[in-house]
Amino acid sequence: MIINMDKPAKRWAEGFPLGNGFFGAMVYGGIDTETVDLSAAGWFSGNADWNNNCPDNAAEAFAGMREAAIRNDYAAVRALTKNYMGSRLNYGTNLPLAQLVIKHKFLSLSENSINYNRNLNLKTGLCHVEWMDKQNGYILTRDCFTSHADRVMVMHVKDPSGLSMSFSLSGSNIEFASFTSEDEHDQDKTVCDLTVRAKARENMHSDGTTGADGRIHLRIISNNGRVQHEEGSCNFRLDGSNDCFLLMTCATDFEAATDQQSGYCSQLIEQASRLGWNELLRRHLDDFSPAMRRVDLQLGNITDWDKPANKSAAEIATGNNENERQGLIALMFQFGRYLLHSSSRKDSPLPAHLQGIWNDSVASRIGWTCDMHLDINTQMNYWPAELTALSESADPLLDWIENVLMPSGRITAKNCYGLEGWTAELVANAWGFSAPYWSPNLSPCPTGGAWLIQQLWHRYLYRRDDNELINRIMPILYEAALFLSQYLFEIPGNPYLQSGPSISPENSFTDGSGVYQASLSPVYEITVIRDIFTSYLQAVRLPAVISQKDKNYAALAEKIEEQIDRLPPFKIADDGSLCEWSHDLPAVDSQHRHTSHLLGLYPYNQISPEKTPEFAAAAETSLVKRLTPAENWEDTGWSRSLLMLYSASLKKGDQAYEHIDSMLRYLLQPALLVKHPPTRGAPAFDDVYEMDGNTGLTTCIAHMLLQTSDDETIELLPALPAKWRDGQVRGLCASGRISVTIKWQSGRLVEAIISSDLDQKRVFSYRGRRQTIKLEADKPIRVVYE
Repeated sequence: MIINMDKPAKRWAEGFPLGNGFFGAMVYGGIDTETVDLSAAGWFSGNADWNNNCPDNAAEAFAGMREAAIRNDYAAVRALTKNYMGSRLNYGTNLPLAQLVIKHKFLSLSENSINYNRNLNLKTGLCHVEWMDKQNGYILTRDCFTSHADRVMVMHVKDPSGLSMSFSLSGSNIEFASFTSEDEHDQDKTVCDLTVRAKARENMHSDGTTGADGRIHLRIISNNGRVQHEEGSCNFRLDGSNDCFLLMTCATDFEAATDQQSGYCSQLIEQASRLGWNELLRRHLDDFSPAMRRVDLQLGNITDWDKPANKSAAEIATGNNENERQGLIALMFQFGRYLLHSSSRKDSPLPAHLQGIWNDSVASRIGWTCDMHLDINTQMNYWPAELTALSESADPLLDWIENVLMPSGRITAKNCYGLEGWTAELVANAWGFSAPYWSPNLSPCPTGGAWLIQQLWHRYLYRRDDNELINRIMPILYEAALFLSQYLFEIPGNPYLQSGPSISPENSFTDGSGVYQASLSPVYEITVIRDIFTSYLQAVRLPAVISQKDKNYAALAEKIEEQIDRLPPFKIADDGSLCEWSHDLPAVDSQHRHTSHLLGLYPYNQISPEKTPEFAAAAETSLVKRLTPAENWEDTGWSRSLLMLYSASLKKGDQAYEHIDSMLRYLLQPALLVKHPPTRGAPAFDDVYEMDGNTGLTTCIAHMLLQTSDDETIELLPALPAKWRDGQVRGLCASGRISVTIKWQSGRLVEAIISSDLDQKRVFSYRGRRQTIKLEADKPIRVVYE
């Protein structure tokens, strides 16, 4: 589980990401110059102005849009949307925090260096850089990690030459605060501290005056070094030290009030200084590694495969060494877990955004911003959480929905629709933006927040925490279901309830006279509503919820029982594909990157080869058409991840593998980050990193090996590709607090070891063979297949 590289990173996407759930670091591993790009979860421009939500007459405008949609007057719908949609105002974006640069002086290290290696250990979260000075035989090393346990970044630099290093902090929104230096002669060391003030400000997504305030504190502890500081600057030099210990922490308004940030950072730095390198490392490993060790995946004959330094990911993906290719896939599986674990910890101030906890300075400078997109990206970030044993990583998502998004969403429901409950639309941010998007191309879309709730419901199904369900999840689910129940309406003579008008993210259709987005009952929206209703009805029937005797819960359940049977069914078009809209008008872009109408396949499990073979076949036809011709498909990390997940849900293992192979060949950066290249529908001035490409791949690999159906049947190896002839996986999770270890040989299941935290009976399935197994808490069962 180690990524090795034989040269330093030349740009951000080639660096190694470190994170502790509060801040992130992208380490380049340079020789003469080490660059570390710093980022923070709460480093957002903008502010929490809920007047963004919509104009005063938005609900009236939406009623007019609905009347026009009933008449199929899509031009009128679009025109009225301008009186309904939200305003960007000070929406903001996550921004880069600062850049730390360390320069080795007075020696041409690059010219004299040999045996260079940098590596990132996914089990330990430790980045190591080393090389040899061929003239003197010195081995120079840097080791770095970001500690969640102590909330500091720690770097240990060993330079036997004892020459000179300079340190600097820079950024567009930072300013010098203080510098102190002290020689502790009794301990033969020098301690110096640099602190800077920072402001998250920009003019593209806000007015340049609003955003989080922050503080950065950098401490260097060296043996016998001499310090020279450029007065009033964020630059200083350290001479004559061959062993240097660096500590860095930061605070934003999400961790401490502005006037308390200096003390907050100082306290963390002082504590870390007392602990020292060895103890900080021990505490970090004890905190970080257990979660990464919960799941192991072996494909082929190699255990814990490490990427070799002398081969690029592209060479491995396109080469003839099948063991290396399978090793790379297994490594990518763990890398997705690593990124989520590093971005989102139990006590993180915010959930992972578009780029996790990092910032490439590209997403924040293009139209779509670095935020919490609610039409696939935030959801896909968290899809591995339950399935791959990282459940606590979703704690910040629950906190944010409960305390930030839902309160804002109540205002949106009332002001924009005149309804009770809560809703959130296409995009959201640290400040709780829930309003309709500020363009008629992308609004209305009132089911973005509802889609997020699926993660919370799955959290309950996997964890079975009745207390959390009653006190936290159920109120969120109830108010979302209440809104959607009231949002539905009847058209006389139509047997089905209708919704909308709303969009099918982020696609458009045409009637020949214009290009439009919003219409009644798009398939995506009905799919989400059906899932929320199904989850709600399951929840209210649980003994823990029944015991609350909540009359509001019961009344809504009675209404939804009637409504769910009247939702429009999936529909098959004349060409055999699954319809995207309730009308028959063609898509403007038939190979659009978004495939939201297929979410019934995954993650919602409303379409399957077993339950609905005709719709499964139509969904597969849709996929073929979306990808034909192949060169016209808008290929991105998350969209390719969806393709492989759809294929796995159709039990097409070889097809899913082809999508994995395509991702590795065409969408992988050198250090294994998955990219979102500029596309015709999502233009950008450079490739954009989005964490969902990596976490989506992780989810797919797990989904190919283990699936839980809506009746809670657990299927083993449901989509095993021929390329994975031999292998084993340990620690994948199924609903009901079940953990599974699976071993297969020659493409066939050999054994499964099933562990449960609860006494229960569950049905397990393999190649159509169903078996009911009685599980006892904490007593693993070994099932042998012949």
